[in-house]
Amino acid sequence: IAQRKRPGATCLILPENVAELPARPHSHPLPLPRPMHIVPSPDTIVEAAEMIQAAHHPLILAGNGVARSHAKQALLELADQLDIPVATTFEGKGVFPDDHPNALGVVGFMRHDYENFAFDTADMILAIGFSIQQFDPAKINPHDDKTIIHINTFVEDTDAHYSTALNIMADIEPTLRSLVQELRRRNVTFGGVHPRIRDLLRDEYLSCRTDEGFPMKPQRIIYDIRRAVAFGWPVLVDTGALKMWMARLYPKFNPTT
Repeated sequence: IAQRKRPGATCLILPENVAELPARPHSHPLPLPRPMHIVPSPDTIVEAAEMIQAAHHPLILAGNGVARSHAKQALLELADQLDIPVATTFEGKGVFPDDHPNALGVVGFMRHDYENFAFDTADMILAIGFSIQQFDPAKINPHDDKTIIHINTFVEDTDAHYSTALNIMADIEPTLRSLVQELRRRNVTFGGVHPRIRDLLRDEYLSCRTDEGFPMKPQRIIYDIRRAVAFGWPVLVDTGALKMWMARLYPKFNPTT
């Protein structure tokens, strides 16, 4: 259970009288089921490509499913082929490198952080490895009027602000590679980057790098940590306001770090 579809902590609660029984001697764990690998049908890939081709301002929202599926490179190829902006969730931070010219950074908890302005003008969201538990879609699709293509290993839960036009329930990495091939065949590309948003994020990241005020500014702390920590080294961040500052401004280039 802990390894299927949505990996994570799994709680098994036994009846009290069963839990108090002694374990049988020479007991062995049950063998784990082999993971199922699902590849999308060619018709589904063609349908997704046709929908993307008909869009005007698509963007990608990448979640932690990209990291779990080891699909970072495939996501990068898709973003480069389409030349569209890419935002990530907090849990997906690092699946798309922050130094990429199309990187929008992390969608935050504020209703209108910098990245959200890109969603305001978008007519399509390619949600890849995303689940609504990672981020409230009401903040990026308040009128439920954007076309959403959902690509993940499971069908998303029902939500009033996340009406999916197409659900692709399959392994993420081969799905993205098949989609890239079909989009290349059709020569689909947009060139819709948002340099102003990147400038705002960069300016805020650098804004307090020489500030000597007390108490220390969050921007100064994040800038100093990034200078001190080697690329690729993991950083563990607690919850609360600190998590939001680190997610928004701390440059990351690899998933699960």
